[in-house]
Amino acid sequence: MLARLFHLCSGSICCVYEFCRASAVLDHFNTVSYTWSHCVKGRSIHNGASQTTKVSFCFSNEPQAKSCLLLYMQVDLQVEVLRAKAALAQCSTDFEKHRLLVTLREINQAAFFSLLQQDVEGLLPLVYTPTIGDACLAWGSLTPRPTGLYITEANRGQMQQVLRQWPSDEVHIAVVTDGERILGLGDLGAHGMGIPTGKCNVYGAAGLPPAWLLPITVDVGTNNTQLQQDPLYVGLPQQRLRGPAYFDLMMELVEALQSRFQRRVLVHWEDLAAKNAFPVLK
Repeated sequence: MLARLFHLCSGSICCVYEFCRASAVLDHFNTVSYTWSHCVKGRSIHNGASQTTKVSFCFSNEPQAKSCLLLYMQVDLQVEVLRAKAALAQCSTDFEKHRLLVTLREINQAAFFSLLQQDVEGLLPLVYTPTIGDACLAWGSLTPRPTGLYITEANRGQMQQVLRQWPSDEVHIAVVTDGERILGLGDLGAHGMGIPTGKCNVYGAAGLPPAWLLPITVDVGTNNTQLQQDPLYVGLPQQRLRGPAYFDLMMELVEALQSRFQRRVLVHWEDLAAKNAFPVLK
């Protein structure tokens, strides 16, 4: 399956690198290799096609030597899948496996979904329920965290511009939450992002192209005082937005999604509080 890994970042230019040991040493050069990501303003896009190009950066202490860039090997997709299986076998807990799979999804989306589709029954509980609940509780200390789009009230009137930052033009399903009723865990605010990212994994396991999927968390605050006081909380540490302002923000998001991706986009709502869920659906 051809796919791309989309990683949004806060800097103007960013790259995603996967550190790995070089398979060869060239003369007296000290060699380090990376998985190359093409960099563009506001995001980096990793080519997750079936073959991954390894890039070597070589450095020498010799004054006459210059830095060089060498392509030294091609790695088949199935080799990367076998590598991931071997790494999973070394994990002792489901949460360790979850973190490893999240990392794989961020650095090689093609290998992640190939692995997932080969063992849906065994791996889906690791990338969605029940393990995703533990991930949401530990969201502030997860590194890396799954890529998704965060919307706040500060984006009111600018929703179109925000959605244009998402690099795929082919979105068919947007999975949206506000994090207020996450599984049986209650109000997790922005840490509820694990639900839309996890649900996108479910869609991907069913064979939908990753470029069709957009996980969104509308961060309107949290009434969870423990999270408000947590320095690792990734969201807005304030009381939840309520009333007409909340519903207007949701309506603006839906209209912006329909404008950005045309009316073919399906908005899949996840884990809103009941008092908001039914009015939002209407």
